Amino acid sequence: MRFNRFAGVVFLVMIAPAALPAELYFLPKVSGYFDNFTSLDSTVSASNASVQDTVDTFNDELHALLGPSANISVTHSDLSLKSQQANYRLAGGSLQLLWTGTGGDSFKNRLTLSVLAGRADVRTELLTRSLFNFQFGTQTAQDITTTSDDNLSHLQRLDTELSIEMQLTDHAGVVGSARWERVRDRVEGRQKTVSSQNIASLILSLAGQSPLFNLSEVDGTNEGDITYNLYSARLGAVVHTLDSASERHFFYLSAQVHASYSPAAKGHLISTPDDPSLGIGSVVVEGKTVPSWSAGPDIVAGYTYQPLPRFGVYFQYRTTVYFGLSGDTRASDPRVNHGATAGLMLKLY
Repeated sequence: MRFNRFAGVVFLVMIAPAALPAELYFLPKVSGYFDNFTSLDSTVSASNASVQDTVDTFNDELHALLGPSANISVTHSDLSLKSQQANYRLAGGSLQLLWTGTGGDSFKNRLTLSVLAGRADVRTELLTRSLFNFQFGTQTAQDITTTSDDNLSHLQRLDTELSIEMQLTDHAGVVGSARWERVRDRVEGRQKTVSSQNIASLILSLAGQSPLFNLSEVDGTNEGDITYNLYSARLGAVVHTLDSASERHFFYLSAQVHASYSPAAKGHLISTPDDPSLGIGSVVVEGKTVPSWSAGPDIVAGYTYQPLPRFGVYFQYRTTVYFGLSGDTRASDPRVNHGATAGLMLKLY
């Protein structure tokens, strides 16, 4: 359905010049884009649930072995995240329809459909510390477990945007746009879990066996997958100037305010021990983010040089800030996207 709508917009942009006194340009481009989304605390806020899931599994096994009076509880759990920001390498293009408005030829109305796609690799280190209590009648024991994950995220990004600029004067106009961003995160990495064995020793002693005096160490691999979507509506103003002498140099600055929505994203992480003789199978953690709203500024500054009627080059820098309004996002810890774009302007007709 999304592809059909996208194809319909492309078709309308392509046929419009035939029905209107308009010009159609194709703009191939490349972009270097920075995004701090992977380094925000909210990206791991749901991970604490996996600790409780592990405790529930242990209790089911203990009840079958020792009866309902045996119980394990987690009394403390915390997370520490260290992550890089994503540095995307993107490529794509735009179809741009231009037609003269009421303000004169120095600035033309523009309808632009843009698509960019690319990838980034981000290393993330996650440290989880948990404290467990065991009680069986009057017998108690306590363990501390530390799990360190060193993962590499392979991020694949797709940005699509439809924008329209309408001139109000020779040097100013209004601009609005609708934007869809999709990021798929495929994770691979290593995991190491180190734990004291006081609870296991107590259970073995109750069964008449020798206790354990060493630490438990389990090494393994991680792999996972999750896809994020973001939908935005934007509205603002644009100012511009054209070198009247040569009419080759065009400078512009646009400022928009966006309202953005990110729906819940479902994903999973599979941790598999290296040593199958331990008798520990793969642990599958299913996760789901909380839907969230955000808002903030979207600023673009650009320059176009058009030495020939059918050919030009352009450069622009864009910064977008997402202040969290709901969900796991916070206004005090905003998401920031910024980057430079360079491309060509090729007049089709």
